[in-house]
Amino acid sequence: MSVINVFISYAWESEKLKKEVTDLAQWITTNANGKVLVTTDHLFAHRPPKMGWPTWMADQIESSEVVLIVCTPAYLSRFRKKEELGKGRGVIYEGGIITQELINNQTINEKFFPIVPDDGDIENIPVILQQYFNGHFFPSGNEGILKMILNDNPTFDHVRQFFEASSVGEAVKESIANDIQEKINTEIAKEILSQFTFTLQKKETNMLSPIQNTIRAYLSLNDFDKLKIINSIGIDIGALNHENIIERDKEVFKLVKEQELIASLWNCINEIKSFGNLKNPFIK
Repeated sequence: MSVINVFISYAWESEKLKKEVTDLAQWITTNANGKVLVTTDHLFAHRPPKMGWPTWMADQIESSEVVLIVCTPAYLSRFRKKEELGKGRGVIYEGGIITQELINNQTINEKFFPIVPDDGDIENIPVILQQYFNGHFFPSGNEGILKMILNDNPTFDHVRQFFEASSVGEAVKESIANDIQEKINTEIAKEILSQFTFTLQKKETNMLSPIQNTIRAYLSLNDFDKLKIINSIGIDIGALNHENIIERDKEVFKLVKEQELIASLWNCINEIKSFGNLKNPFIK
């Protein structure tokens, strides 16, 4: 059995965060049943690695199959090289390596994944990493993080083997994956729509189409934009199910209905993926 090497990159910004990262590393190691080996810098809390920090960091990033990037205000500042001179040189160095590897691979990525503390904010994810954020918070979402490390993606388990065995071109594979995702979105949309239509009065049936369009537009967004919208309309991100994106989307629309946030949701979606010149149909 091959072991997946995982490295956790984070900023030394507080003792609280250091402990949270240590706890995350221990949790993953304990619950991975020997499948994952997690490395952090905690072993060198008092004495640096003998080869020096730059070489040690480069070696960890190069030798790891997965790099978890803990996105916090200090990490973002240092990643973008906006930190005060002399501070945060470790993150600045790691950020440079991570950015260059993504560029070298034309941003095709199966290695670098941003995660956010439960009390953190997705706005702290560097731009180049935002497209790889899948809604993983810790410690509330530790199980989802472990599944990401193990590449346990239940939505596409039934087609992954086909992809791995198939000799068809990448364009065909991408088209198949897109078709499957569209079918999944359609089924989710039907289920979510029932939450709204069940209580619609006859005089309000003209609202059915705008609700359908809003649901479909939301489901078509990437996960970073979804979470940004959830936060913007005032839904508690930390209270949602982050292990299963489908179930989380259903939870979001349940809360949108209960808290009468459909008008706010429409506005937020419109800012990201414009509905054209249409006026918000949910504002009376």
